[in-house]
Amino acid sequence: QASIQPERGSRLFGRRLDLLVKARCSGMFCCANPAVSEDAEDAKALVLAMAEYTAPDAAPGSTFEVTLNTEASPLGFGTDARGSTLMVAKVNSAETAAGMQVNDFILKVDEETDPTKMHDALKKQSPAMKLKVHRPAPFKASVTKRPENTNKLLGLRLAYVTSSTTLVITEILEGGAKDYNEKAPPNEQIEVDDRILDVGGLSGDAMKMIDSVKQNDTLELTIARAP
Repeated sequence: QASIQPERGSRLFGRRLDLLVKARCSGMFCCANPAVSEDAEDAKALVLAMAEYTAPDAAPGSTFEVTLNTEASPLGFGTDARGSTLMVAKVNSAETAAGMQVNDFILKVDEETDPTKMHDALKKQSPAMKLKVHRPAPFKASVTKRPENTNKLLGLRLAYVTSSTTLVITEILEGGAKDYNEKAPPNEQIEVDDRILDVGGLSGDAMKMIDSVKQNDTLELTIARAP
Protein backbone atom coordinates (compact mmCIF):
# COMPACT_ATOMS: atom_id res chain seq x y z
CA GLN A 1 0.00 0.00 0.00
CA ALA A 2 1.02 3.62 -0.37
CA SER A 3 -0.26 6.74 1.31
CA ILE A 4 -0.04 10.02 -0.63
CA GLN A 5 -0.01 13.33 1.13
CA PRO A 6 -0.39 16.44 -1.05
CA GLU A 7 1.73 19.49 -0.32
CA ARG A 8 2.15 22.90 -1.93
CA GLY A 9 4.13 23.10 -5.15
CA SER A 10 5.08 25.57 -7.85
CA ARG A 11 4.01 25.79 -11.50
CA LEU A 12 6.09 23.54 -13.74
CA PHE A 13 5.02 23.57 -17.41
CA GLY A 14 1.35 23.35 -16.45
CA ARG A 15 -0.35 22.71 -13.13
CA ARG A 16 1.96 21.03 -10.63
CA LEU A 17 0.98 18.91 -7.66
CA ASP A 18 3.78 17.82 -5.35
CA LEU A 19 3.02 14.61 -3.53
CA LEU A 20 4.89 13.23 -0.57
CA VAL A 21 4.95 9.53 -1.32
CA LYS A 22 5.36 7.03 1.48
CA ALA A 23 5.54 3.40 0.34
CA ARG A 24 4.83 0.72 2.94
CA CYS A 25 7.19 -2.25 2.85
CA SER A 26 8.02 -4.97 5.38
CA GLY A 27 5.46 -3.59 7.79
CA MET A 28 6.96 -0.10 7.95
CA PHE A 29 6.86 3.06 5.87
CA CYS A 30 9.74 3.41 3.41
CA CYS A 31 9.60 7.07 2.56
CA ALA A 32 10.96 7.42 -0.95
CA ASN A 33 10.38 11.06 -0.07
CA PRO A 34 10.11 12.17 -3.51
CA ALA A 35 7.59 14.92 -3.63
CA VAL A 36 6.46 13.89 -7.10
CA SER A 37 5.19 16.18 -9.85
CA GLU A 38 2.66 14.58 -12.14
CA ASP A 39 0.26 16.34 -14.52
CA ALA A 40 -1.36 15.01 -17.68
CA GLU A 41 -1.15 18.47 -19.22
CA ASP A 42 2.64 18.29 -18.97
CA ALA A 43 2.59 15.53 -21.57
CA LYS A 44 2.25 18.36 -24.09
CA ALA A 45 5.91 19.10 -23.33
CA LEU A 46 6.76 16.21 -25.65
CA VAL A 47 7.24 17.16 -29.31
CA LEU A 48 6.98 14.01 -31.42
CA ALA A 49 7.45 13.69 -35.21
CA MET A 50 9.74 12.39 -38.02
CA ALA A 51 13.15 13.93 -38.95
CA GLU A 52 16.56 14.29 -40.53
CA TYR A 53 19.77 15.38 -38.80
CA THR A 54 23.13 16.71 -39.88
CA ALA A 55 24.95 16.11 -36.60
CA PRO A 56 28.23 14.17 -36.38
CA ASP A 57 28.74 11.28 -33.98
CA ALA A 58 29.59 12.73 -30.57
CA ALA A 59 31.38 11.26 -27.58
CA PRO A 60 29.83 11.33 -24.11
CA GLY A 61 30.59 14.61 -22.39
CA SER A 62 30.87 16.53 -25.66
CA THR A 63 28.85 19.47 -27.00
CA PHE A 64 28.05 19.85 -30.70
CA GLU A 65 25.74 21.65 -33.10
CA VAL A 66 22.86 20.16 -35.06
CA THR A 67 21.32 21.79 -38.14
CA LEU A 68 17.69 20.87 -38.78
CA ASN A 69 16.09 21.40 -42.19
CA THR A 70 12.35 21.22 -41.56
CA GLU A 71 11.55 22.10 -45.18
CA ALA A 72 12.92 18.70 -46.20
CA SER A 73 11.13 16.83 -43.40
CA PRO A 74 9.44 17.65 -40.09
CA LEU A 75 11.11 17.20 -36.72
CA GLY A 76 11.99 13.64 -35.77
CA PHE A 77 12.51 13.79 -32.03
CA GLY A 78 10.56 14.36 -28.83
CA THR A 79 11.67 16.67 -26.03
CA ASP A 80 10.90 16.73 -22.31
CA ALA A 81 11.07 20.20 -20.72
CA ARG A 82 11.27 19.71 -16.98
CA GLY A 83 13.10 21.56 -14.23
CA SER A 84 15.53 23.88 -15.99
CA THR A 85 16.60 21.48 -18.75
CA LEU A 86 15.33 20.28 -22.12
CA MET A 87 16.14 16.67 -22.97
CA VAL A 88 15.61 14.54 -26.05
CA ALA A 89 13.05 11.90 -25.04
CA LYS A 90 12.49 10.16 -28.38
CA VAL A 91 14.36 9.92 -31.69
CA ASN A 92 13.41 8.24 -34.96
CA SER A 93 15.53 5.09 -34.83
CA ALA A 94 16.62 5.39 -38.48
CA GLU A 95 18.30 8.70 -37.69
CA THR A 96 19.76 8.04 -34.25
CA ALA A 97 23.25 6.99 -35.33
CA ALA A 98 23.72 10.04 -37.55
CA GLY A 99 22.42 12.65 -35.15
CA MET A 100 20.90 13.29 -31.77
CA GLN A 101 20.26 10.50 -29.33
CA VAL A 102 17.78 9.89 -26.57
CA ASN A 103 18.93 11.62 -23.33
CA ASP A 104 20.92 14.34 -25.14
CA PHE A 105 20.42 17.78 -23.61
CA ILE A 106 19.39 20.64 -25.91
CA LEU A 107 21.20 23.77 -24.70
CA LYS A 108 20.17 26.24 -27.40
CA VAL A 109 17.70 26.52 -30.27
CA ASP A 110 18.89 29.33 -32.52
CA GLU A 111 19.35 32.08 -29.89
CA GLU A 112 16.98 30.69 -27.25
CA THR A 113 18.36 29.03 -24.11
CA ASP A 114 15.29 28.93 -21.85
CA PRO A 115 13.80 25.39 -21.85
CA THR A 116 10.22 26.59 -22.35
CA LYS A 117 11.15 28.98 -25.16
CA MET A 118 13.32 26.35 -26.83
CA HIS A 119 10.43 23.89 -26.65
CA ASP A 120 8.10 26.48 -28.21
CA ALA A 121 10.64 27.26 -30.94
CA LEU A 122 10.85 23.58 -31.85
CA LYS A 123 7.08 23.33 -32.06
CA LYS A 124 7.01 26.25 -34.54
CA GLN A 125 9.40 24.31 -36.82
CA SER A 126 11.13 27.17 -38.59
CA PRO A 127 12.53 26.18 -42.02
CA ALA A 128 16.06 25.92 -40.63
CA MET A 129 17.09 25.65 -36.99
CA LYS A 130 20.50 25.41 -35.38
CA LEU A 131 20.68 23.50 -32.11
CA LYS A 132 23.44 23.32 -29.54
CA VAL A 133 23.37 19.85 -28.01
CA HIS A 134 25.22 18.19 -25.13
CA ARG A 135 25.70 14.43 -24.95
CA PRO A 136 26.02 13.63 -21.23
CA ALA A 137 28.48 11.22 -19.64
CA PRO A 138 26.22 9.54 -17.06
CA PHE A 139 27.56 8.46 -13.68
CA LYS A 140 26.41 5.83 -11.17
CA ALA A 141 25.18 6.57 -7.66
CA SER A 142 24.28 3.97 -5.05
CA VAL A 143 21.92 5.61 -2.55
CA THR A 144 20.54 3.97 0.60
CA LYS A 145 17.50 5.50 2.25
CA ARG A 146 18.08 6.95 5.71
CA PRO A 147 16.10 5.28 8.54
CA GLU A 148 14.13 7.83 10.55
CA ASN A 149 11.60 6.55 13.09
CA THR A 150 9.32 4.28 11.02
CA ASN A 151 10.29 5.95 7.73
CA LYS A 152 13.14 5.45 5.31
CA LEU A 153 14.01 8.69 3.55
CA LEU A 154 15.51 8.97 0.08
CA GLY A 155 15.51 12.76 0.28
CA LEU A 156 14.87 13.68 -3.34
CA ARG A 157 12.05 15.73 -4.82
CA LEU A 158 11.38 14.37 -8.30
CA ALA A 159 9.46 15.80 -11.26
CA TYR A 160 7.92 13.67 -14.00
CA VAL A 161 4.71 12.89 -15.88
CA THR A 162 3.38 9.50 -16.91
CA SER A 163 4.90 9.86 -20.39
CA SER A 164 8.35 10.88 -19.09
CA THR A 165 11.39 8.74 -19.76
CA THR A 166 13.51 10.24 -16.96
CA LEU A 167 13.07 11.60 -13.42
CA VAL A 168 14.24 15.17 -12.79
CA ILE A 169 15.71 16.07 -9.40
CA THR A 170 14.21 19.39 -8.33
CA GLU A 171 15.31 19.47 -4.67
CA ILE A 172 17.64 17.58 -2.32
CA LEU A 173 16.12 17.05 1.12
CA GLU A 174 17.22 15.32 4.31
CA GLY A 175 17.78 11.63 3.67
CA GLY A 176 19.90 9.11 1.83
CA ALA A 177 20.83 11.45 -1.03
CA LYS A 178 22.54 13.88 1.35
CA ASP A 179 24.29 10.99 3.08
CA TYR A 180 25.53 9.79 -0.32
CA ASN A 181 26.78 13.27 -1.26
CA GLU A 182 28.85 13.53 1.92
CA LYS A 183 30.95 10.55 0.79
CA ALA A 184 30.89 10.87 -3.01
CA PRO A 185 33.58 12.72 -5.03
CA PRO A 186 32.47 16.20 -6.19
CA ASN A 187 31.89 15.16 -9.82
CA GLU A 188 29.61 12.29 -8.73
CA GLN A 189 27.51 14.13 -6.16
CA ILE A 190 23.78 14.42 -6.85
CA GLU A 191 22.63 17.93 -7.80
CA VAL A 192 19.40 19.76 -8.53
CA ASP A 193 18.39 19.47 -12.23
CA ASP A 194 20.19 16.16 -12.64
CA ARG A 195 18.18 13.59 -14.60
CA ILE A 196 17.80 10.02 -13.35
CA LEU A 197 18.02 7.81 -16.44
CA ASP A 198 17.92 4.41 -14.79
CA VAL A 199 16.83 2.96 -11.44
CA GLY A 200 18.14 -0.54 -10.77
CA GLY A 201 18.19 -1.47 -14.44
CA LEU A 202 14.82 0.12 -15.24
CA SER A 203 14.90 2.94 -17.80
CA GLY A 204 12.70 4.74 -20.29
CA ASP A 205 9.53 4.60 -18.18
CA ALA A 206 9.08 7.08 -15.34
CA MET A 207 6.26 5.13 -13.70
CA LYS A 208 8.29 1.92 -13.46
CA MET A 209 11.29 3.84 -12.16
CA ILE A 210 9.27 5.61 -9.47
CA ASP A 211 7.77 2.28 -8.38
CA SER A 212 11.31 0.98 -7.92
CA VAL A 213 12.21 4.11 -5.95
CA LYS A 214 9.31 3.47 -3.57
CA GLN A 215 9.86 -0.27 -3.18
CA ASN A 216 13.62 -0.50 -2.59
CA ASP A 217 15.79 0.70 0.28
CA THR A 218 19.02 0.86 -1.74
CA LEU A 219 18.84 2.38 -5.21
CA GLU A 220 21.36 1.99 -8.00
CA LEU A 221 20.91 5.16 -10.04
CA THR A 222 22.30 6.25 -13.40
CA ILE A 223 22.35 10.04 -13.55
CA ALA A 224 22.94 12.55 -16.37
CA ARG A 225 23.82 16.22 -15.95
CA ALA A 226 23.68 19.18 -18.32
CA PRO A 227 26.77 21.41 -18.42
